[in-house]
Amino acid sequence: MAPTRKLTTEEQNALAAVAGLTDDQIDTSDPDAPEVKDWSRAVWGGLYRPVKEPGLLELCP
Repeated sequence: MAPTRKLTTEEQNALAAVAGLTDDQIDTSDPDAPEVKDWSRAVWGGLYRPVKEPGLLELCP
């Protein structure tokens, strides 16, 4: 994880302004996000990796 930096006064003021708003007053739309119209090649769970668990293996001569 990269080291964090301190927020500037401008950033702190912006966060304080948003913190004072109610949920319905905050605009969460993202106009720069592309709209996906074709989901035919979508894969469910493609980024999932199961947790590796140690196992026991006995080798008999």
